Amino acid sequence: MGIKHEDYMGLHDRFFNDVCYRDDVHHEVESTLGLLDHILGGGHEFDSTLELWTDASDRSAVDEIFAEMGVDSGRINMVVNLSTSNKTKDWDI
Repeated sequence: MGIKHEDYMGLHDRFFNDVCYRDDVHHEVESTLGLLDHILGGGHEFDSTLELWTDASDRSAVDEIFAEMGVDSGRINMVVNLSTSNKTKDWDI
């Protein structure tokens, strides 16, 4: 049986040398950069810009999907994926 949330929350001082707290809502990339800043002693600024690198095959695949669905590829379209890397973070449909 795996470790459950209830089994280890509140006991972090037994497992870790240092605990970082952050009360605001943030993206996991910002969380990782915050941890890196903490490890480096604090006061560091990191670029948290997320880039998506595509190529011609990606654009071709999207054009095919849009054509099949009757989406006008000449307009600006926004795609939202409501799933995550962890089921507990997924948004309900």
